[in-house]
Amino acid sequence: MSSRIEITKNYATAYTRAPKKPKAAILDIVTELTGWNRDHARQQLTRRTRQPKGRVKATVAVIDRPKTKARKYSYDAVKILPYVCSIAGGICGKYLAAAMEGLLDCLEAHPPDPGQRPLQPQRACRAVGDESGDYRPVPQTSP
Repeated sequence: MSSRIEITKNYATAYTRAPKKPKAAILDIVTELTGWNRDHARQQLTRRTRQPKGRVKATVAVIDRPKTKARKYSYDAVKILPYVCSIAGGICGKYLAAAMEGLLDCLEAHPPDPGQRPLQPQRACRAVGDESGDYRPVPQTSP
């Protein structure tokens, strides 16, 4: 059996030039050979004819690839959002959106220590205070 690329390449021009009834027959053949449903086969056959002429080879990923959406947020915003959410105590949605301006102002005024990772995982420890009031982490022991 030929690859899906070769099948779409062979049937694409015939499909676009054919009237309605022969198109149905071509779709039946393509769906039988590739295993696609009729709607997907139709989309692939029409996309193949719209493909740039200079492109000699196509991969299945190019044929089957869905169109990617444009980013809604910048890369920096996506990186800082989990950190801001953790500072806010894990709130999300409309509550985080309402608190975001104040949180970002506080972060700009008091940036985290550059040597410390902002999302460093917490160790399983409890704080124990002595008479001086200093708290130090003490590892928990399992019973």
